[in-house]
Amino acid sequence: MFKSVINITRKTFENSSYTNFKNDYKFIDTCPNPIYDTGCTYCEIPKLPTDKQLNTKPNKLKNSKAYLYKHVFVFSGDSNYIDWPSRFEMAPTYTKNDIIMEIQKYKKKVLSSYHPIMVSMTSLQDTNTNTNGTGDVSLLGVYPDGIAVEVPHDKIEEFMKAFLTPETKDSTSLRNQFRTHPLQKDLILTCGHLKRDIRCGVLAPLINKEFEKILESKQLLSIDNSSNSMIVNDNGDDNNSNNVNLGYVSHVGGHVYAGNVLICKKNGDVIWYGHCLPKHVQGIVDETVLNNKIIKELYRGE
Repeated sequence: MFKSVINITRKTFENSSYTNFKNDYKFIDTCPNPIYDTGCTYCEIPKLPTDKQLNTKPNKLKNSKAYLYKHVFVFSGDSNYIDWPSRFEMAPTYTKNDIIMEIQKYKKKVLSSYHPIMVSMTSLQDTNTNTNGTGDVSLLGVYPDGIAVEVPHDKIEEFMKAFLTPETKDSTSLRNQFRTHPLQKDLILTCGHLKRDIRCGVLAPLINKEFEKILESKQLLSIDNSSNSMIVNDNGDDNNSNNVNLGYVSHVGGHVYAGNVLICKKNGDVIWYGHCLPKHVQGIVDETVLNNKIIKELYRGE
């Protein structure tokens, strides 16, 4: 029964607009070789337990990503990703877990299995998005919508009905209760969920260190890596400089595909890559971030 639901869901999304990108992407077969060594491009991977080795023979990546109706990222997240619990829903005392626990609580009541969502923690620094003075507010990124929503913690159910279910007159009305913002920056997220799987926790810092070097060298890295920077254009008229945020994301499925990298475009497109190493970073930045090309050998989508 469970497999049949997944298969129906996959077919539904493969043939729907939800899996279609807004940008016109071209595909290239392989990731270009690095042009130069930053000092971390070919860095040695730390020794891993024998039962948690990185795959030297890449698994079939095609169609290995989750098929999602919506992907929600907690922008007002927790920068201390090393301490993220293995499973947020099983760690009620984790101080940053309020928003995820609340969404989990209402999932069965509000959402449909035919419109699956994923909620992911990020390491973007919380700037305490509390602009209306009514209590705790989290900033949540909603993809593929390409928006960020200010969500009071006592309005989680309303948020889910408004943004995470198919649009109706009621959901449109509910949306008016929330402050929304178009995303102003692209976001690169590497799975660094150490307590979920050591492969991700060990590999992600090496990948992100290389991303940081390459993005800085091209003047792409955002100066402000806070949650609020996702909704603020601090570049004036120059949309090509300092316009990419970098961070870590919690488990997105598929430790066997580590390193997992998500390229989240500000228009709402999310490109899933697997088996990424630091040596792939220059190619990902040049081809995917800058030139809207998808690298087949790393791609976890269709």
